[in-house]
Amino acid sequence: GGGADSAAQDSPTYLNSPETPVVEKGRELYGLYQARRAIRDAGRVLVVEGYLDVVALAQAGVEYAVATLGTALTADHVRLLTRYTRNITALFDGDDAGRNAAARSFEIFSEAGLFGQAAFLPNGEDPDTFIRSRGKAALEAILERATPLADYYFSWLEQRYGKTLDGKSQIAGEVSRALAKVNNPFEMDLLV
Repeated sequence: GGGADSAAQDSPTYLNSPETPVVEKGRELYGLYQARRAIRDAGRVLVVEGYLDVVALAQAGVEYAVATLGTALTADHVRLLTRYTRNITALFDGDDAGRNAAARSFEIFSEAGLFGQAAFLPNGEDPDTFIRSRGKAALEAILERATPLADYYFSWLEQRYGKTLDGKSQIAGEVSRALAKVNNPFEMDLLV
Protein backbone atom coordinates (compact mmCIF):
# COMPACT_ATOMS: atom_id res chain seq x y z
CA GLY A 1 0.00 0.00 0.00
CA GLY A 2 1.01 3.57 -0.65
CA GLY A 3 0.19 5.01 2.76
CA ALA A 4 1.84 8.32 3.67
CA ASP A 5 4.38 8.10 0.82
CA SER A 6 1.76 8.09 -1.94
CA ALA A 7 -0.10 10.97 -0.28
CA ALA A 8 3.13 12.98 -0.26
CA GLN A 9 3.75 12.18 -3.93
CA ASP A 10 0.25 13.38 -4.85
CA SER A 11 0.71 16.78 -3.24
CA PRO A 12 2.59 19.47 -5.16
CA THR A 13 6.13 20.18 -4.02
CA TYR A 14 5.58 23.91 -4.59
CA LEU A 15 2.23 25.60 -4.41
CA ASN A 16 2.07 29.05 -5.99
CA SER A 17 -0.68 30.75 -4.03
CA PRO A 18 -1.27 34.49 -3.88
CA GLU A 19 -1.42 34.52 -0.07
CA THR A 20 -0.33 31.97 2.51
CA PRO A 21 0.11 32.33 6.28
CA VAL A 22 3.89 32.28 5.67
CA VAL A 23 4.01 34.98 2.97
CA GLU A 24 1.60 37.88 3.10
CA LYS A 25 2.46 39.96 0.05
CA GLY A 26 0.99 43.13 1.52
CA ARG A 27 3.59 43.00 4.29
CA GLU A 28 6.73 41.57 2.70
CA LEU A 29 9.27 43.48 0.61
CA TYR A 30 11.66 41.92 -1.89
CA GLY A 31 15.30 42.57 -1.07
CA LEU A 32 14.72 44.00 2.41
CA TYR A 33 16.83 41.38 4.16
CA GLN A 34 19.79 42.05 1.83
CA ALA A 35 19.28 45.83 1.88
CA ARG A 36 18.99 46.33 5.67
CA ARG A 37 22.57 47.46 6.26
CA ALA A 38 22.66 49.68 3.14
CA ILE A 39 19.37 51.31 4.20
CA ARG A 40 20.77 52.11 7.62
CA ASP A 41 24.08 53.34 6.15
CA ALA A 42 22.35 55.55 3.53
CA GLY A 43 19.69 56.71 5.99
CA ARG A 44 17.06 56.16 3.29
CA VAL A 45 15.18 53.49 1.42
CA LEU A 46 13.97 53.51 -2.16
CA VAL A 47 10.77 51.64 -3.00
CA VAL A 48 10.33 50.41 -6.58
CA GLU A 49 7.76 48.17 -8.24
CA GLY A 50 9.67 45.21 -9.60
CA TYR A 51 12.17 42.82 -8.08
CA LEU A 52 14.27 42.97 -11.27
CA ASP A 53 14.59 46.71 -10.65
CA VAL A 54 15.99 45.97 -7.18
CA VAL A 55 18.56 43.60 -8.72
CA ALA A 56 19.63 46.11 -11.40
CA LEU A 57 19.88 48.95 -8.85
CA ALA A 58 21.96 46.82 -6.48
CA GLN A 59 24.32 45.83 -9.32
CA ALA A 60 24.80 49.54 -10.05
CA GLY A 61 25.60 50.31 -6.41
CA VAL A 62 22.17 51.50 -5.23
CA GLU A 63 21.80 48.85 -2.55
CA TYR A 64 19.08 50.52 -0.44
CA ALA A 65 16.17 49.62 -2.77
CA VAL A 66 13.29 47.23 -2.10
CA ALA A 67 10.21 46.19 -4.09
CA THR A 68 6.69 45.12 -3.32
CA LEU A 69 5.92 41.49 -4.16
CA GLY A 70 3.61 42.00 -7.11
CA THR A 71 1.16 44.10 -5.12
CA ALA A 72 0.59 47.81 -4.65
CA LEU A 73 2.38 49.47 -1.73
CA THR A 74 0.48 49.08 1.55
CA ALA A 75 0.57 50.83 4.92
CA ASP A 76 2.03 47.61 6.36
CA HIS A 77 4.94 47.86 3.89
CA VAL A 78 5.59 51.44 5.01
CA ARG A 79 5.39 50.51 8.71
CA LEU A 80 7.86 47.68 8.12
CA LEU A 81 10.33 50.09 6.51
CA THR A 82 10.14 52.54 9.43
CA ARG A 83 12.04 49.96 11.50
CA TYR A 84 15.08 50.90 9.40
CA THR A 85 14.49 54.54 8.39
CA ARG A 86 11.74 57.14 8.20
CA ASN A 87 13.27 58.57 5.01
CA ILE A 88 11.28 56.61 2.42
CA THR A 89 11.19 57.56 -1.25
CA ALA A 90 8.91 55.79 -3.71
CA LEU A 91 10.15 55.86 -7.30
CA PHE A 92 7.50 56.19 -10.01
CA ASP A 93 7.37 56.27 -13.78
CA GLY A 94 6.90 59.79 -15.14
CA ASP A 95 3.76 58.87 -17.12
CA ASP A 96 0.16 59.48 -16.05
CA ALA A 97 -0.11 56.04 -14.44
CA GLY A 98 2.99 56.72 -12.34
CA ARG A 99 1.75 60.15 -11.30
CA ASN A 100 -1.64 58.73 -10.32
CA ALA A 101 0.09 55.98 -8.33
CA ALA A 102 2.17 58.62 -6.50
CA ALA A 103 -0.98 60.52 -5.53
CA ARG A 104 -2.61 57.33 -4.23
CA SER A 105 0.49 56.45 -2.23
CA PHE A 106 0.07 59.65 -0.19
CA GLU A 107 -2.92 58.02 1.54
CA ILE A 108 -0.92 54.84 2.19
CA PHE A 109 1.93 56.76 3.81
CA SER A 110 -0.53 58.87 5.83
CA GLU A 111 -2.28 55.77 7.11
CA ALA A 112 1.13 54.47 8.24
CA GLY A 113 1.80 57.77 10.02
CA LEU A 114 4.62 58.91 7.78
CA PHE A 115 5.37 61.65 5.28
CA GLY A 116 7.04 59.91 2.36
CA GLN A 117 8.55 61.31 -0.80
CA ALA A 118 7.92 60.72 -4.49
CA ALA A 119 10.59 60.73 -7.20
CA PHE A 120 9.81 60.42 -10.90
CA LEU A 121 11.75 58.84 -13.72
CA PRO A 122 11.59 60.33 -17.21
CA ASN A 123 8.56 59.16 -19.18
CA GLY A 124 9.10 55.71 -20.71
CA GLU A 125 11.91 54.70 -18.32
CA ASP A 126 11.86 52.15 -15.53
CA PRO A 127 14.53 51.85 -12.81
CA ASP A 128 16.23 48.93 -14.58
CA THR A 129 16.63 50.66 -17.97
CA PHE A 130 17.41 54.03 -16.40
CA ILE A 131 20.22 52.84 -14.15
CA ARG A 132 21.78 50.77 -16.96
CA SER A 133 21.74 53.63 -19.48
CA ARG A 134 22.44 56.62 -17.24
CA GLY A 135 24.10 55.27 -14.10
CA LYS A 136 23.96 55.71 -10.35
CA ALA A 137 24.73 59.45 -10.23
CA ALA A 138 21.82 60.28 -12.56
CA LEU A 139 19.42 58.24 -10.43
CA GLU A 140 20.65 59.84 -7.23
CA ALA A 141 20.14 63.28 -8.80
CA ILE A 142 16.48 62.33 -9.39
CA LEU A 143 16.19 61.16 -5.78
CA GLU A 144 17.61 64.48 -4.53
CA ARG A 145 14.75 66.25 -6.34
CA ALA A 146 12.10 64.05 -4.66
CA THR A 147 8.89 65.82 -3.67
CA PRO A 148 7.16 65.38 -0.30
CA LEU A 149 4.11 63.23 -1.04
CA ALA A 150 1.74 65.63 0.76
CA ASP A 151 2.85 68.53 -1.47
CA TYR A 152 2.57 66.35 -4.54
CA TYR A 153 -0.88 65.07 -3.56
CA PHE A 154 -2.35 68.55 -3.07
CA SER A 155 -0.94 69.91 -6.33
CA TRP A 156 -2.12 66.75 -8.17
CA LEU A 157 -5.66 67.31 -6.85
CA GLU A 158 -5.60 70.92 -8.01
CA GLN A 159 -4.44 69.89 -11.49
CA ARG A 160 -7.06 67.16 -11.63
CA TYR A 161 -10.08 69.14 -10.43
CA GLY A 162 -9.15 72.77 -11.10
CA LYS A 163 -9.78 75.92 -9.10
CA THR A 164 -13.48 76.38 -9.87
CA LEU A 165 -15.99 76.20 -7.03
CA ASP A 166 -17.02 72.70 -8.15
CA GLY A 167 -13.36 71.66 -8.42
CA LYS A 168 -12.62 72.95 -4.92
CA SER A 169 -15.63 71.05 -3.62
CA GLN A 170 -14.33 67.82 -5.18
CA ILE A 171 -10.85 68.48 -3.79
CA ALA A 172 -12.32 69.00 -0.30
CA GLY A 173 -14.10 65.65 -0.57
CA GLU A 174 -10.91 63.85 -1.65
CA VAL A 175 -8.87 65.50 1.11
CA SER A 176 -11.38 64.71 3.84
CA ARG A 177 -11.50 61.07 2.68
CA ALA A 178 -7.69 60.88 2.76
CA LEU A 179 -7.43 62.60 6.15
CA ALA A 180 -9.92 60.13 7.65
CA LYS A 181 -7.12 57.52 7.41
CA VAL A 182 -4.62 59.63 9.40
CA ASN A 183 -4.29 58.35 12.96
CA ASN A 184 -1.62 60.71 14.31
CA PRO A 185 -3.14 64.00 15.66
CA PHE A 186 0.12 65.92 15.08
CA GLU A 187 0.27 64.75 11.47
CA MET A 188 -3.41 65.62 11.05
CA ASP A 189 -2.77 69.20 12.24
CA LEU A 190 0.13 69.61 9.82
CA LEU A 191 -1.90 68.34 6.87
CA VAL A 192 -4.95 70.48 7.70
